[in-house]
Amino acid sequence: MIQTIDLAELTFGKLGPETGCRLWVSPDGARAAAAKREAPVAQPVALELFTLEGRPESAGEIGPLLGPPS
Repeated sequence: MIQTIDLAELTFGKLGPETGCRLWVSPDGARAAAAKREAPVAQPVALELFTLEGRPESAGEIGPLLGPPS
């Protein structure tokens, strides 16, 4: 789902519509996992790991998504 963040007040806005976006950011904001590509329904989605310190860079594919990343 889409949700806004007010950086001046450090508060979250209301939840918006659900999207097909598959991006998960680590709690410390240093890394993110993103869907590498859409897979056929019968196959899991491949995830790629990114480092977010400085310019975002790929750290490589981390494998198929079988459930929500944590």
